[in-house]
Parts: sequence; structure tokens; C-alpha cells
Amino acid sequence: MTVFRTQWHEEQRQRTVMVPETQTVERQYTVNVPEWREEQRQRTVMVPEVREENRQRVTTHFYYAPEERTRQVVRYHPIAVPVVDPCTGAVASVCQMVAQLETIKCIVHRYVPEQRTETIKVPVVAYRPETQTFTVRVPSARQEIRSEQVPVTHLRPKTETFTVRVPESVPEERVETYRVPVCKVRPETRTYTVRVPTTREEVRTETVPVTTMRSKTETYTVRVPVPREEVETYKVPVTQMRPKTETYTARVCENRPEIHVYKVPVTTYRTVTETVTERVPVTTCVQVPYQVTVRVPVWHE
Repeated sequence: MTVFRTQWHEEQRQRTVMVPETQTVERQYTVNVPEWREEQRQRTVMVPEVREENRQRVTTHFYYAPEERTRQVVRYHPIAVPVVDPCTGAVASVCQMVAQLETIKCIVHRYVPEQRTETIKVPVVAYRPETQTFTVRVPSARQEIRSEQVPVTHLRPKTETFTVRVPESVPEERVETYRVPVCKVRPETRTYTVRVPTTREEVRTETVPVTTMRSKTETYTVRVPVPREEVETYKVPVTQMRPKTETYTARVCENRPEIHVYKVPVTTYRTVTETVTERVPVTTCVQVPYQVTVRVPVWHE
């Protein structure tokens, strides 16, 4: 029999690959450089001015007005009242204080209103238009062309040689011996019984319902829609915009430099000659007689 055996052999082949290369290229680009320029502009501002105006006002003043009035007061007066002694039956007079109602005159001070017309000075603020010139910085931009070095990568073709292992099928003749089963056929006669069906004709009678169709005319009413054209007129609200110029007065607050002079306490130092008497401890040596007992060694022969 012929079989195919695989053999590997090496071949030299070539391929083209794209190798990236990076180069530094100088490119130019345009940038917007911001700039500031100074412009002189004018504006009209309302400067407040304070002036004094003489105005009159009615004031109410109260003053004390003396008024003489009468009133009743209760006063106690001594009155001699006779008293009988129950023991002796003698009648004596006893002084007793009795309340009496008297009418007296007094002066009462009351507030009396009086209206006076005064002339006072009122500060009135008035605004006058003043044109001021001020300098503003206006931003602007100018175009400037700059250059920069940018890396640019491009691909270049490169041919490479490499070795590959190529499989190859080689036919080979081989002789093999093996055993296989072989089937042989011989004739044999067998007898068996089978049932064979046969068909005969037979006439039978049956009653079946038969449905027949007859024509009948019916009349009925249906509603058929008929299209017709009709014109309807109705009003819709339409909003129109018209330009309108409005003039209004706005109060613009402006800060103006103003010099204020005020007094602040400032502490200054000056040299003052003073004579100070201090008690300084001084150590003085004083000779004081005292006796000291010492032990002197004595040698005896």
C-alpha cells in the first residue's frame, strides 16, 4: 500500500516590513498674542453738591403758665368741748381737735402750647453733570508666527530574510498482511403461512341530511357618510412685537478721592532730668573683739 509521510525542510524566504523612523522637523504655527492698549474715554457723571437752603417750619413750644384755683381742704382746729365727771358731776372743758372743711386758693402751673415759626437751614443735595476723562485698558490680540521642533514618524519599507520549516508529504510503498472475515451465501428452502386480504362488493342504504340554498330578498337601511365642504371662520389671537424706546434715569455711584484731616493721639518721648535717691546696701568691715579657744599641742619631756 502507498502511505504519505511528512518531512520538514528549511527554506529561505524574504518579506517586506514597515520600520518606523522618527525625525525632528521644524514647523511654523500662528498664535494670538494678547496685548493691552490704553485709550482715553469720557463719561458724564452726576456729582452731588450740598447747599444750604432757608426753610420755615412751625414748632410747638410748651411753657409754664401760673393759674389761680380754689380747692377744699380738711383742717383740724382745737375746740373746747364740755365734759362731765361721772364721779363728782362737775363740768369741765376739754380741748379736742375737730376736722373742718375750708376753701383755699392755690396757684397751679400748667403747660400751655405755643406755636412758633422758625427759619432753619436745611442741607439740600443737588446733582450737576460733570464730564470726566479716564484711561481704560483695551485688550487686543495680534498674530505671531512661531516655530517649533516636532517629531515626525514615518514608515520605511525594509526587506528581511528569514528561515521557515516547510512540511512535505512523501509517498512511501509499504506491504502489510492482515486477516479479514469473508461472507459466503448458500441457497435454502423454507415454508410459512401468510394471510392474504380479498375484497367483495356490498350494497348498503343510509339517510343523510342534505342542505339546499334558496334565494331571499331583504331590505335594510344603512348610514353612508357623504363628505361635503364647509368653510368655518374663527378668530385667533395674534401677538405682534413693536419696538418701544424707553428713557429712564439711573443713579451712578462714583467714588472720588477726598482728603480728610483728623487728629490722632501720638505719643512722643522727651528727656527729663530727675534726681532719684535710692538706698543701696553697703557692706562695712567693723573690728569686733572676740575670743577663740584653740587646742595647742604641748610636748612634755
